[in-house]
Amino acid sequence: MNPYFSIVIPALNEERNIGLLLEKVTKQSYKNFEVIVVDNNSTDSTATVVHEWIQRDSRIQLISCHIQGLLPARNKGYSIARGEIIVQFDADEIPSRFCLERAANHFHNKNIVALTGAYHFYDGPWWINFFSFIQYPFLWLGNIYVQYRGYGGFMLGGNAFIRKFVLDEIGGYDKDFGFMAEDLHTARAIVKYGKLAFCPNLTIGTSARRYKNKEGKYTLSRFFEVQAEYNVGTKAILKNQPLQSKEQYELVRD
Repeated sequence: MNPYFSIVIPALNEERNIGLLLEKVTKQSYKNFEVIVVDNNSTDSTATVVHEWIQRDSRIQLISCHIQGLLPARNKGYSIARGEIIVQFDADEIPSRFCLERAANHFHNKNIVALTGAYHFYDGPWWINFFSFIQYPFLWLGNIYVQYRGYGGFMLGGNAFIRKFVLDEIGGYDKDFGFMAEDLHTARAIVKYGKLAFCPNLTIGTSARRYKNKEGKYTLSRFFEVQAEYNVGTKAILKNQPLQSKEQYELVRD
């Protein structure tokens, strides 16, 4: 089986990052894919950079989504995707050369409907990777536990591979869920159709920029603040409780 991948990349003002991601994607050892970059109202040169790459590789296309938000952008890309597998990448990521090949090998198992992996932070201080790394064994074990109990699954939204027919079955991405809960909400829906596998060999490079404070510095306090926000959803899955919607999350933050 050599599944056709549709790599969907939402992009908002990513002129500094999108070129490197596209370079890494086009050099994949696995060749059976298309790339759909979804420009989500960028005001910089994101579109210009993508157009330059389109001239080099016909597998890349650029579309626009004028509804602001990660999930509307993913839905727009998913809606025109031709692949059997939808690949969720973020614009600031650096996949290894064998990323798609390894994912394709896992999908030989028909019981697997989705894959996810860990992150490796290619920028920022060393301690971010250290604290993140020691969490991943718990994420792997937790993923097994919550699926066994029927509570859902754990999935990293910027490193996910989902069979398209499953997304069709659940009606795509639910736009009522935003950052910090959208991946868990999708995972909870898709595991009704099969297994979500957490795969250590699918670790992907990503930016640690989410851990910068308002002054643009990496601090332990900011790191644990972000982790605490993530853990709200993690605890909800472990306890089989409802996840916060985008509106609820914003109310709590305000």
